[in-house]
Amino acid sequence: MGVQRLPEEVRKYLETKENCIVLDVACGETEIPIEVRRMGHNYIEYDIELKRGIDVRCDALNLPFKEFSFDCVLTFATLEYFKDPFIFFREICRVLKNDGIVFESSAFLEPFHENSYFHLSHKGLWF
Repeated sequence: MGVQRLPEEVRKYLETKENCIVLDVACGETEIPIEVRRMGHNYIEYDIELKRGIDVRCDALNLPFKEFSFDCVLTFATLEYFKDPFIFFREICRVLKNDGIVFESSAFLEPFHENSYFHLSHKGLWF
């Protein structure tokens, strides 16, 4: 299961900014949109699956956004689901503004499971 609340590092960063455009990749159903929007930021929820409240349904390996569109990208516990995470990170870099920031986390020592490809272990990332 991914992050349910906005991590403290992200909260502290966003508190220092105004009117950021935030992309949450593979957002799932969390309290994060409420928290980010309360802080006065524009928040775009993306997921490949049709879920309650998402703004955009698309493939993360081919994001439908213009270059340099986002001030901040959030992606929590999503790496294991991408067949090619290197393409995913190229896409994130493409849509991120030059002075933007990415907050990412990966599942650690989690076993392979349905639709998982890329995992973090004590030996590093492997697939």
